[in-house]
Parts: sequence; structure tokens; C-alpha cells
Amino acid sequence: MHDSVKKYYLEKNYNCAETILRMSNEEFHLDLDESVLKIMAGFGGGMYQESTCGVVTGGIAALSLIFLDKSDLETVVLNYQNQVKQIFTSTECISIKPLHREDLNRCSNVIDKAYQILRKTIIEAKEKTD
Repeated sequence: MHDSVKKYYLEKNYNCAETILRMSNEEFHLDLDESVLKIMAGFGGGMYQESTCGVVTGGIAALSLIFLDKSDLETVVLNYQNQVKQIFTSTECISIKPLHREDLNRCSNVIDKAYQILRKTIIEAKEKTD
């Protein structure tokens, strides 16, 4: 498990969306301050109704910042969502949690796997545009 998942999700109790954006902020040097990072607070738990999972919304927030001026944002966002769906069979919390959530570490493994997908998506998209 990525150390940042432990730090943000398990120790500081940030939700999945917040954790994904915070990890992206660190690794990809987005220079987001605390007030901006708080914007993801309402997206955890599928926006409190087990709708679109926070790993998806947090990932899309990061992608939007990284590819803000790029014409390929739509492609990158759709690619990320499709890959998340392949791994977890859905992008909805209501479907992901029963299959992937653990009692002890809650959704840590979901966040960890989703961040790996996000990271790979970002790196591959940057390579194509550079």
C-alpha cells in the first residue's frame, strides 16, 4: 500500500476523493493549498449516497488540473474511468464497496489501486503530448 494512502486515508481520515487529490498534489506538484484541497470533502462515499466513487471524482479533479489546457482532457478522463471500471467492475461506490472494502482498512486497497491507475494514465498521456 502506498504510504500516502496510510497517511491521508487511514491516519488523517480524509475520504477517498480527498486522498486521491492530495496524493496527486504531492506527486505531480500541483501546488494546491489546503483551502483548495478541501473542495473534495463532499465527494467521499460517492457524494454521501454511494454514487460515483471518490476515487473517480478525485482522479478527475487531478486530471482536470494537470490537463487543463490540453485538448485531450476528455480522452484522458474517459480512459481513467474505463480503467477503474475494468478493475472494480463499476465506478459506483454502491457496487465497489461490497466487493473491495475491508473491515480493517476500509477502502484503502481501492484508493491504492485507483491511484496506480491514475498515475499510469497521467504518465502515459503526458508522454503522448510531450
